[in-house]
Parts: sequence; structure tokens; C-alpha cells
Amino acid sequence: MSKIAVFGCGLVTPPFIRYFNRLGVQQIIATRTPSRIQQVVKLLKHPELIEVVACDVNTDNNLVRSIVAKCDAVASMLPASSHFLVLQHCVAQGVSAVTPSVASDAVRTLDQPAKKAGVLLLNECGQSPGLDHVDTIRLANMIHTTGGKIRGYTSLSGSLATVEGLDNPLEAKLTWSPHDWLMHSWNPACYLRKGLIVDVPWNELYIPRNLGTDTYPSLGNVVWFYNRDATMYTKLYGLNDVMQAERGVHDYPKAMRFIRALQQLGLTSVKHMPRLGGISFLQFLKQVNECVVVKPTTIVSDNLTEQIKNDVRIALERCDDVNAEEILDMMDFIGLFSNVLKIPEGPKCALEVIAHALQKITIRAGEPDSAVNRQIMQIERKDGSWEEWRSTLEIHGQFLGKEDDSAAAKLTGLPVAVAVKLLLEKKLPRDIVGVNRPIIPDLYNPILDGLEELGVQFRIAKRLMNPILN
Repeated sequence: MSKIAVFGCGLVTPPFIRYFNRLGVQQIIATRTPSRIQQVVKLLKHPELIEVVACDVNTDNNLVRSIVAKCDAVASMLPASSHFLVLQHCVAQGVSAVTPSVASDAVRTLDQPAKKAGVLLLNECGQSPGLDHVDTIRLANMIHTTGGKIRGYTSLSGSLATVEGLDNPLEAKLTWSPHDWLMHSWNPACYLRKGLIVDVPWNELYIPRNLGTDTYPSLGNVVWFYNRDATMYTKLYGLNDVMQAERGVHDYPKAMRFIRALQQLGLTSVKHMPRLGGISFLQFLKQVNECVVVKPTTIVSDNLTEQIKNDVRIALERCDDVNAEEILDMMDFIGLFSNVLKIPEGPKCALEVIAHALQKITIRAGEPDSAVNRQIMQIERKDGSWEEWRSTLEIHGQFLGKEDDSAAAKLTGLPVAVAVKLLLEKKLPRDIVGVNRPIIPDLYNPILDGLEELGVQFRIAKRLMNPILN
């Protein structure tokens, strides 16, 4: 019987575990927190096929080596920075492995040793990066085969709670870490427009003119913001004729307005602030009022809450693209004007305090979510006419459900699972070894075929269009 090792038991791991348990494959789950996975294991059809091992890859080097040696394939579902600690043993033991992450510099140093050992280290098998690459290159190959030229390209992805669960002033439920969500506000971006590179500074990421719009059945109307450097992917994808290229992340319209306001108030600052632990959120705002951005007003009130709220209101009225009362309602809802709620030990800057407050709008167990991925291509066909292709993947799930997983977890865990299954069944070409990602047909076609069998499928819609270069 085949045996696989799974390192890490975060939110994206349960779909992977359920998939192989249904197939009757033995699994060793190596994690620092065994208790987190026990709830999943006890609901499996074959819990006897699961061995949970307490393992910290940062310190248990010998244990990692022994686990890898027992298995036919490995999946590393750890944070990207930790994959090397597992993959180095895969190379040494001659065991191929799959990760959902971009290969780090450390992982890339394993390329030649892995080739020498005949080991495939397949990275970027998650939602993004991963399925966006796979679908883009598949579409590009289809278009180029017919003599078409891709002139415009947009790639969008996101994992959001469905519309029926948006019951707060932000009309948002976070499906990922509030801290990481806020950190996006510090990422500059760039895209290609009419053949020219356009830079988007971090502090202009969420202004209205830089936000795109889109619509999905389960999400309603959403916006998207530019995601880092879109131009670096045109060469990777072979889009040599492209004049426009964009990559974006979906989010909620009101939530984007909220972050835009926080930026202008200095509340996404990562500058160190001393002695935050134990003070109230209102006292924190008073510190920001005095030290960061908001200037005290001449309005005097015996009520500290009203005084601070007035200060923030006047500051918001000076901000661009902001409805002051709307933002005040949002801040009030997450507790920022509370003189009772205390900041725990840990936060060291304004952004980390806001991240803690935003836990109030994180998605809860049993709530529905959707994950979407869409590639849009504007094509100049061989006969001179123009066509737009929209390739869309939309799946649904239930966050921390008893028998279902979140859509976001599925779109990371299932592609990794399909890739590992292909390794077990020796259905990938033996000459594809070393550090790789699924950007060649011999890798992405079988992965897409395996996902289609699970109901995870891109659907392509085509329409005629006017030229975009005129």
C-alpha cells in the first residue's frame, strides 16, 4: 500500500487528507499541533489509515528525515519559508514532493541535486500561484496554435465569504489572516497598458481609479486591486504580443474603502509603538491622535470617546475618497472606540492592533465561502477579427465544516493532492525532475484532468469584441 507524508496541518490541509483517505492511501501527518487535525481525522471514513506525528521541522531534523524515508511521496503544506527544511530530505531520500508555494531561493538551490537524484520538486500547485499559471498557459497554447495573438491579459483571483454572510458595516468577512490582508496595503504594483509599464505606489493601491470591478453569482459585485508586478509574468507565459497585462485580487468594495481610510489615518503603519499591550483601543487611538497623523481639534468634550471620535471625523473629512460617517461606523463596529476592550500583549504597531480588531469580521466555522479564479484574454485572430475569452473557475465550500472544507482550502489542497496522486501512479514523465512548476503540458494537463474529475473546472466563455489598440 502506498504511503505519503503531509507536513503541516493548516486550513488548506483537510481537503488533501480527505482526498487520499477516500482512496485508501496511508498518510503520516507531521505537525507541531496534532490536536488541530484530530477533529478532521475522527470524521474520516478510514481513520486507521492516518498516523499523526508531533513534529517541528525547525528542530526535529532527524524525525523529518525518518518520516520522508518511510513514504512514496511528500506534500509540504507548511509556510513557504519552511519548505526547504522538508525538501532537502526528499532529495536525500529520493522521494518526490509537491508544494502549493513559490519556490524560495533556498528551495531553488536544490534544483541540481534533485535532478541528479531523479527527484521532482513540484511547486506552485495551489490556487494562486498555481491554477492561475496553469490556466493561463493552457489558454495561451490553445490561442497560439490557431495563429491568434494575445493582445490583452488579466488574471484575477480571490477567496471571499458569500453574500448571505456579510452582516456587518464593512460588508466583508475575512477568509484569511487579517494581518496578511492589511499587509497587502504596503505592496506596490505595476501593470502593462498600451505597451507601457504603469507603476502603482502602495498608497494609491486602493484609490477608486485603480480598482477594477467584477461580478460572480455567489459573490455579487466585487472589486479587485492590482497585485504586485504583472509584467514579470508575460515572459513566463509566452505572451510576447501582449500590450496590456494585469493581475488582481478580489475583495469587497466597502472593505477597500475602509483600508483606504486607514492608510490615510496612519492606522496601517508598521512603525513601532511602545506599550500597547493592556491598553484600550480608545487609548490606542488617542496615542495615534497625538503622535501619528490625526491632529487634535478645538472641539472639547468631557467624554473621551466623543472627543477622539470628533478628532477622527475631522481627519477623515480631510481624506481623499472617504465618507467619514461610513468609516466611523466601521471603526466603531470593530471596537476601535471602546475604552473597555483591551489590546492583548503582542501587537507592536498600529497595523497589528487593527489586525486584532478585525478578527471580529473573520469568517466563522460553518459559514459559506467561494473561491474564484478568472483569466481574461483579448485576442487578435489570424483573420484580423478580435475575440475575448473569459476562463472562470468558481467553487463553493464551508469554512471549517464537519464534512466540507472552505472553497479556499479546496483550491489549494486539491491541486496538490492531484499532483501527489500522479506521482504515486507514476503518470508524470520521468525525465521531468528538479525544481519545477506546472507550466508545461506534461504537468498541467494531467493536473487539470484530475481536478475536472473532482468537479473543479475552468469554463470558457467567448465573445467578439472591438480592437483594444485603436
